[in-house]
Amino acid sequence: MKKLLNIKTAAVALIAVAGGMFFTNPQIKDYESYASQKLAGELQNSVCKKQELPDIKILQDFSKITSDVCKSNVAKGFISENFLVKQLIGSNTKRENLMVLSIYTTQTPDKTFKTIGAFGNFLTFQS
Repeated sequence: MKKLLNIKTAAVALIAVAGGMFFTNPQIKDYESYASQKLAGELQNSVCKKQELPDIKILQDFSKITSDVCKSNVAKGFISENFLVKQLIGSNTKRENLMVLSIYTTQTPDKTFKTIGAFGNFLTFQS
C-alpha cells in the first residue's frame, strides 16, 4: 500500500513539473528578444575590445573610456535596429515545439546555433 502511495505521489509530482514546463515553454517572440540581446552583447565584446596600452594611468583611462563609449554607442545603434534584427533572427530560425520545451535552430552564414528554451529561459549551444 505504501509503495502505491509513493508511485501516486511521484506521478502527481511529474505531472506538476510537466504542466509547469508546458506553461513556461518560451514562444518564438521570446527567443527573438533573447537572441537579439545576446547578439548585441557578442557584437559589443568583439567590436569594442579594450586596447592594451603601456601601463601609464592616463593611457589606461583613455583606453577604458573609448571602450565604454564604443560599447554604449554600439548598444544604442543595435537597439534602434532591434526590430530588423528580430525579424532576421526569426526568418533564420526553426522552432521544434516539444510542448514542455522548445529547440530553436538559428542558421547564420558561418555558424549554426541551437538553443533550448524551457521554464521561460534559454540555453544556447554552438553547433
